Amino acid sequence: MLIFIISGFLGAGKTTFILELVKILEGKIAILENEFGEVDIDSSVLRENELTVTELKNGCVCCSMKGDFKEAVLKIYEEVKPDNLIIEPTGVGSLSSILDILKPIIKDNIELVAPITMVDSLDFEDYIEVFGDFYRDQIKYASTLILTKGESEKELDKIKDLLREINPSAEIIVSNDNEYSVDEWNDILNRRYDFSKELASYVEDASIMGLSTRSTNMLLSFSRPTWENWLKKLKSGSFGKVIRGKGFVEIDGVLKRFDYVNGKNSLVDFKGEAGGLCLIGKDLKDFGKGV
Repeated sequence: MLIFIISGFLGAGKTTFILELVKILEGKIAILENEFGEVDIDSSVLRENELTVTELKNGCVCCSMKGDFKEAVLKIYEEVKPDNLIIEPTGVGSLSSILDILKPIIKDNIELVAPITMVDSLDFEDYIEVFGDFYRDQIKYASTLILTKGESEKELDKIKDLLREINPSAEIIVSNDNEYSVDEWNDILNRRYDFSKELASYVEDASIMGLSTRSTNMLLSFSRPTWENWLKKLKSGSFGKVIRGKGFVEIDGVLKRFDYVNGKNSLVDFKGEAGGLCLIGKDLKDFGKGV
């Protein structure tokens, strides 16, 4: 079994990358999804694409759910017997801790593909400033860094230099509309993690950073004007300092997938059956009143 870890901070594009990865993998695929919160938003997106997902919700596999995480990986290996296991940790997970948990179970029939961290080029410098060593951990222990949401070439070169200061040995790939060359895919698929590296976890608990979640399992329905008003409240801080928002809403009777990262938002039509909305940030307040 090959294990893929697709790491990255909140909203960096992990699920989007996974949807491309599964298209090129051969053999049976299993996905282990860790949500920071009670609503399985990313799992719903993966299931819409007819993928089988195992969920670990309402906790972080690198801290409060270490035992559950290790047990889930071994159970998938023994019972599902996939050729490929894709692990998507919560965006506030510590990559060094995850690697430390996996180290004892890597054996002859289980290999760890060199870990991948998705890096949001638009918010990289903000996140480094606010989250410091916690964010650096995801970058330092990755073998491949994929830059998403491309900036100008000058800005991308600047971010590459900053990434190399943190992790000089990582392969850096720039994602253009989530498309990758044959050589890039070969590099991603064929590299293996070197466990001789020393692991030193910076942060084990997202609550240390003051992060929390607010969520609802209900499908919130809006008219277009009430939606615009709700979005203004979100951006103005009426619901607290929201770093990441994701989930599903109904606008004028049409189901939409909602994504919000550091002030930027998107809405796309969603054809599956889903509900729920989750906000991640600091000092969060109820966001469902008046809907």
